Amino acid sequence: MINELIAFFGRFHPLVLHLPIGFIVAAALLQFFSTRKDMAVYRLAANFVLSIGALTAVVSAVFGYFLSLESGYTEDAIFWHRFWGIGLALLTTILAWTNQKSTDVTEGTITKFNTWLWVGTLVFLTIAGHTGGTITHGETYLTENLPTPVKQLFGLEDEAELLAFNDVDIDSIPVYNHLIQPVIKNRCISCHNPSKRKGELLLNSPDGINAGGENGSVITAGNASRSSFHGRLILPMDNKKHMPPKGKRQLTTEDIELIAWWINEGASYTAKAGDLNMPENIRAILTERTAPKNPLLAMEIDEADADDIADAKSAGIPVYRVAEDIPFLQANLSGKKNISTELLAYLEPLSEQLVELNLGRTDVTDEGIAVVSNLPHLQRLYLNNTAITNRGAQHLADLKYLTYLNMYDTQINDSAMINLADLEYLEDVYLWQTGVTEAGFAMLGEQIEDTAAVLGLPLAELFGTTKLKPPLVTYDNKLFKDSATVTFESNLHDANIYYTTDSTDPTPESKRYDGPFSIKNTGEVRAIAEKADWETSDVAIVEFVKIGYVVKDIKLASNASSRYAGKGPRTLIDQEKGDIQFASEYWLGYEQKNLTATLDIGETTNLSTVTVSCLENIGSWIFYPQRLDVWTSLDGVNFQKASTRRYPAPETDRPASLKYFILDFEERQARYVKVKVTNIGSPPDWHQGAGGKAWVFVDEILLD
Repeated sequence: MINELIAFFGRFHPLVLHLPIGFIVAAALLQFFSTRKDMAVYRLAANFVLSIGALTAVVSAVFGYFLSLESGYTEDAIFWHRFWGIGLALLTTILAWTNQKSTDVTEGTITKFNTWLWVGTLVFLTIAGHTGGTITHGETYLTENLPTPVKQLFGLEDEAELLAFNDVDIDSIPVYNHLIQPVIKNRCISCHNPSKRKGELLLNSPDGINAGGENGSVITAGNASRSSFHGRLILPMDNKKHMPPKGKRQLTTEDIELIAWWINEGASYTAKAGDLNMPENIRAILTERTAPKNPLLAMEIDEADADDIADAKSAGIPVYRVAEDIPFLQANLSGKKNISTELLAYLEPLSEQLVELNLGRTDVTDEGIAVVSNLPHLQRLYLNNTAITNRGAQHLADLKYLTYLNMYDTQINDSAMINLADLEYLEDVYLWQTGVTEAGFAMLGEQIEDTAAVLGLPLAELFGTTKLKPPLVTYDNKLFKDSATVTFESNLHDANIYYTTDSTDPTPESKRYDGPFSIKNTGEVRAIAEKADWETSDVAIVEFVKIGYVVKDIKLASNASSRYAGKGPRTLIDQEKGDIQFASEYWLGYEQKNLTATLDIGETTNLSTVTVSCLENIGSWIFYPQRLDVWTSLDGVNFQKASTRRYPAPETDRPASLKYFILDFEERQARYVKVKVTNIGSPPDWHQGAGGKAWVFVDEILLD
């Protein structure tokens, strides 16, 4: 009961956090004006407003602390936001009390101590707000809309976005960098970045994607239908597991087709389109995406007259090039006042070259929008936080090349949507905090295909579960010679962690974790997180393998498939583990054939354990071995059987995974070891590939 209430109130943090900001800033302004003797009476109002600010700051901090108990955020980001947020609540409370005691309403004076308290409060408010914004929007949120010259100056320019201005050869396109990664960046990164790891999943890098999330791997290379990353994209919108969540900007059908193609072709991060099998539907998508989407980009536009640019700048309009070597321009008037029709007229001589105009947070009027309509080549237009109405919006119909329109916090309503009906290149419309309803949004969606209209955050995103996450297991190496050091960490700092080292599931009666410990033998470490009034976590499992001997040489009875030949026979003895990306150099793959290897330790020694590391990816027809056999020899000619193990075939589908198969036997002297890994042969009858050729993959054979 208690944990549900904590989670419930924690989700209200995003709703209440703006209250203390408004009250504290308002109180600061009242305090400032009250320093004048003729306005000293404002001090009473400042005290009252500051008291409300202190109360709401405390409530926001408490709700924020509750929210931080959930997973999905990195400890570093949460720590600093929590530090500044709680500090703000304490400082504001102290200030509210001292402000009552240290001021003279009739004189308008203020003590030096209180002055510094005010400065500290505003500093804490600024930093707490910034760190919170970074968690929510990402570290590049403040800089992503900088003018291109400024981005270029500081090395922040996004080169991928400039690709649209250039014709490219389809076969030369880097698939991940230019087709997959931009989709992930625009639709997924906000919830899966180093500051906000929803589901413990990072999508900001190939390493993060390969690592998977709290439920394991999200990519099954070679089989999109078995990849949860693709599967969640195609779930019904009302399904709570659908990604992105309902209310977020969704992927287009073409985006999903590209991701499925990329996964089916091996999920390579380096391959170019020409390296992969390209069905006609994918070639059609690439043809469309590499061609200029907007006819404007294919037009031959002359350079703007330098005098016209100079006139605009002299009038106070910052005008910059969009990028080097192209004539297009952008103008940024964001936040400026006195935006008259006369001022905007300075842009008309640049109408051929001007493709971006930012009028956000200005006092532009409907009459000013009429002047803007004389800039026919605009592609991006920012009108957010302005007083424009439906009357001004009707002029937008003349901007036929418009692809981006931001009308956040304006006075428009559903009637304005009709003016956007014929803008065939429009892709993004922002309508939050306007009079546009879901009905208006639906009308827009029907008339303009694939348009993302952002209306706001649905309340459904404010609620979730409170089950503890499995402990995070960190270690220096899973393959070790002497010992491996293991550390646990829970998403709740005061949760108890219990663990076992004998491959049994832990319970609260198991050993309680109190600090790093060492593993000295091959085996599994399992751990759970437990806390009163919270649901116990799932079990975290990590396998550790002791390497007793370094193998000097290895010979294979038959070579691996040329497609999955790793680095040759020594792949199996290089002590470098592979992951679920079976197309890497760390794996040897055998199709409907067995792997038989003879290992030479180099000298006679005592031996009692052989460990074989294998991969299973059922969707890609890769199965764990049906059987393992081990023989030992002193001379490399006469071998004696040491161990045999059989393993059942899977009865149903399951996620891709890695497993150590450990064969123990009575200790004996040996120099040579022969290992036979028997392929299952054909997939089981229930499998879609029944009767076909199954694969077996091995990356390491270890001796102890």
